[in-house]
Amino acid sequence: MRNRLILLFSLFLVIALLFGGRILSAPTAIAESAPLKSGDANGDGKLDVSDAALILRYLAGLVTLSSEQLAAADADGTGGVTAADAALILRHVAGLAVIPGWVEELPLYNPGDIAVINTMIDNNGLDWPKADPADGTYMPEEWESHISWSWEGIQMRIHGLNIGYMNIAGPLDVSGLAALQWLYCFGNQLTGLHLSGLTELYLLDCSNNQLTELNLYGLTALQYLRCGYNQLTSLDPSDCTALQSLECVYNQLTTLALRSTATYDSLDVRWNRFSNKTQITGFDPALWDNEWRYMYYPQNP
Repeated sequence: MRNRLILLFSLFLVIALLFGGRILSAPTAIAESAPLKSGDANGDGKLDVSDAALILRYLAGLVTLSSEQLAAADADGTGGVTAADAALILRHVAGLAVIPGWVEELPLYNPGDIAVINTMIDNNGLDWPKADPADGTYMPEEWESHISWSWEGIQMRIHGLNIGYMNIAGPLDVSGLAALQWLYCFGNQLTGLHLSGLTELYLLDCSNNQLTELNLYGLTALQYLRCGYNQLTSLDPSDCTALQSLECVYNQLTTLALRSTATYDSLDVRWNRFSNKTQITGFDPALWDNEWRYMYYPQNP
């Protein structure tokens, strides 16, 4: 959610900078309105992305604003309307900042995180009741023992998720859980796992599934990875700069790319299809099986 809002803001800003006041032959006037709350530039009684868009259009000379709207558009209270006001509104919508007068109207739980879990229920066969409404005002009791929530900014975000042995199947997408730090999804029938953007994830256990590939790019906080008992033929955790422990036993691996500058606490690559130790790059072959921490033998024929 956070990434989408930042991308949207960037798009609005580029449009404003590139086109300025040339899109319309004359600025479009916005009607006078009653006194407005801070940030509510369009006067619809809500604080959302459309207010940020209106501010950027005003700055580009595409619209005019009433005196009440100009006062509301000054979301940061600096005495003028700038792109910083639009950015503050987007940060507020994403739960990363607070604009006075709107805190009480934000839901307790991040709606984007709620939507991810609801999607798992719809797409992966997760046998939980859906959050309805999905606006973040509540969480079903059945979720409580499986989800760890923590304050992130001014809303609760999902920091931990345990859906091990839940009989879920298909490709699982948790990329929308931007604050996720640990994930247990072992013992299912998952055929895919989408983890992009999870820069805070430090523990992942996706063992005992049906994964044929696992993209770990960008998981720079990942320290502990268990992905054994899948159908992986190659694995590249070299982008995981914090990785300390890797267990990838009982796959079909023929290539493994480790990070040559890393100091690993434990590596277990047994029961794969490596024909020789040189198929594992970024690691000294002489260390395999000389210490209990680095286990290579036996391999599958």
